[in-house]
Amino acid sequence: MIFKKNLIIPNQVILFIYLIPIALVIWYVYRFGVNVPFYDDWALVYLFEQLHKGTTSFNDFFVQHNEHRIVFPKVIFAILAFASNWNIKLEMYFSVFLSVINFYLIYKISEFSSRENKNFFHLFNILTCFLLFSWVQYENWLWGFQIAWFFINTCFILAVFFLTVPPNFSPFFKLTMAGLCCFIASFSSAHGLLSWLAVIPCVLAVEGNKKQKIIRLFIWVTLFGLCCLIYSFGYHKPSYHPSLFFALEHFLIALEYFFSLLGASIIIVNYVQTGILIALVFLFFNFYTLKKYRSQFALDVTPWLSIGWFTILFALLTTLGRSGFGVGQALSSRYTSISILLIISCLQIARLFIINTTFLLEKKIFKKFALSGITGISIVIIIFMYDNGISTGLSAFQSRTIAKDCLTVINFFEPSSFVNKSDQICLKDIFTDFKLLKYLSVKIDTIGFINLNEKITFNPTPIQNYGEIEQQSSRDKTATLSKNQSFEIKGWATLPKPQQLPPLILLSYDDKQSFFTTASMVEFNQSNHTIKWQAQISPQSLPLGETMLKAWVYDRENKQFVKLKGEIKVNVI
Repeated sequence: MIFKKNLIIPNQVILFIYLIPIALVIWYVYRFGVNVPFYDDWALVYLFEQLHKGTTSFNDFFVQHNEHRIVFPKVIFAILAFASNWNIKLEMYFSVFLSVINFYLIYKISEFSSRENKNFFHLFNILTCFLLFSWVQYENWLWGFQIAWFFINTCFILAVFFLTVPPNFSPFFKLTMAGLCCFIASFSSAHGLLSWLAVIPCVLAVEGNKKQKIIRLFIWVTLFGLCCLIYSFGYHKPSYHPSLFFALEHFLIALEYFFSLLGASIIIVNYVQTGILIALVFLFFNFYTLKKYRSQFALDVTPWLSIGWFTILFALLTTLGRSGFGVGQALSSRYTSISILLIISCLQIARLFIINTTFLLEKKIFKKFALSGITGISIVIIIFMYDNGISTGLSAFQSRTIAKDCLTVINFFEPSSFVNKSDQICLKDIFTDFKLLKYLSVKIDTIGFINLNEKITFNPTPIQNYGEIEQQSSRDKTATLSKNQSFEIKGWATLPKPQQLPPLILLSYDDKQSFFTTASMVEFNQSNHTIKWQAQISPQSLPLGETMLKAWVYDRENKQFVKLKGEIKVNVI
């Protein structure tokens, strides 16, 4: 054996190590998650409205979202939303819960083929646990709508589990339960359809004679075809998505996209090279398994081959549909929840490869360095995968919290064309279309999920100094601007009580108690809780003639807008 048999690690210690990555991701969601709808979340408002009115139909669940049918995730969203007044953080924690289920299933699949030293077994599965709960998936951990990604993983891994682990169940039961899981995955997102194809190795591995296996395969593929047919009813390709022929017309770009997607799950540089290496390792294991197809090794690795092929098929489908957006899009954090499964697949097959390759075990040098080598590589991978997790989480937390404040005061923004188009409005961090966002926010206010009617007062003469506009103008000095010009104003702001969050800065003109834009944060000094801010002003957002510009800071604790010192006088001609 690679590890000494007398080296016994207490079960309590092993359990504690397993719980570390789970505890870390729970803390991550607690610390950086923000209870505010984010981009695709807003598409659910129409469903919630119909449920609130009691006029829901099946089509409200079946209707296309981008290129996806998310029937079953919508059921989950609806239950969680109406149980919690649409607390988005509850959805994030539910994603963690699904990942715990996913790890448990992976652990049981791994345990089913475990015949080696337990310490060796736990080493590989602890690394699997760190991979599955890594912060490289920060976008999915901090976005409630991404439940669908974790849910599809759960359905797919559960299908593999049913086909692989239960030894006392009949083949019919195994195939039926696996088929049900694949059906649910199919109508949870587009790549859920791929689960039917990915589990084919497991379907063929279910006990039975050659004729039975051929019949099962035919039925399985037929069910896949039926799901695709149902999926296609009323389907239309989103007009804003690139052509499906882009990957064929720009094959090298498509290849770079494909391997970048595979490599981005464990490393922050050299994505393409890393993706190629991962693909080659997986390809080697496939060929080695074919060579040993009558062995116990081939039977043991079958579930891991299916899990790996699920990632490969997902990467191919995503490359076909999204490579036209550019290679940078392949590095999106949300894809890593699927691509990580390929790493886990290779890791688990490597474990089985080591314990089944006896000539390696007989080499003393291999025995000596196996533990240190595997442990060292594991630590490096974990560091890479958790790298930048704090900075990305903090950035998302700050921008979305400011946007949440902005959503709270959305009724104080002027209904102007500038507000609708401006990239400077802080609401752009949660939705790009201000006009539509205001319309949807009224709907969720009516349902009772948010309160837009809170009384917020204006304080034009604060006793304390909350900040100022640095570029002040006297009453007799006026900046003259044409409608085609733009200009920048700067300043600083603070709040009397220290807070974790930078304050929200809003701009108004004359005596209006409404705002035409917000300022962007340039620098946030947490030690004294001050920010430097700037705003790019377009005269198109201002009336013709002389106007006095004012800056305000939103005091979220005391529900008031507090005026900053100084004003700027402009004359728009």
